Amino acid sequence: GEVKVRQLDWLQHDLCKDADVEFSWTEEEVVEVYNNTSFIIASDVCYDDDLTDGLFRTLYRLCNNFLHNCTILISIEKRLNFTLRHLNVSCKAYDHFCHCLAQLQDRMDGKCSFRVEQLPSNFPQFLSYERIEQLELWKVSCDQAQSEF
Repeated sequence: GEVKVRQLDWLQHDLCKDADVEFSWTEEEVVEVYNNTSFIIASDVCYDDDLTDGLFRTLYRLCNNFLHNCTILISIEKRLNFTLRHLNVSCKAYDHFCHCLAQLQDRMDGKCSFRVEQLPSNFPQFLSYERIEQLELWKVSCDQAQSEF
């Protein structure tokens, strides 16, 4: 197959189509993405609340432009930190991620609906890495509304 690298800035409203910007999208590529995307995979991308908000806004916008259902797989590591504010161990970024998942699932204003489920993380490993207990895998199903004829 062919691999293409393109810019996907979660803090921007649209896909960058400026030919002067490295890794920008062409109009044809944008159409191809909207017409043919069935999977999105993201790993280790939720560690900052502003970026997590941007990720979920981007996923929402993309899914509402897709012509077909899409499955999004997101892996996240709960990064436990001791906070002086609460004098306890917490994971604020993970809590915010879960809040964003719930908001996405509850949205009713687009042309698609979202279902969220946590998947078991005991799947076979094909790469050598230390799997920690704080690693989670989430599946978001984006189902396109069926138009009535």
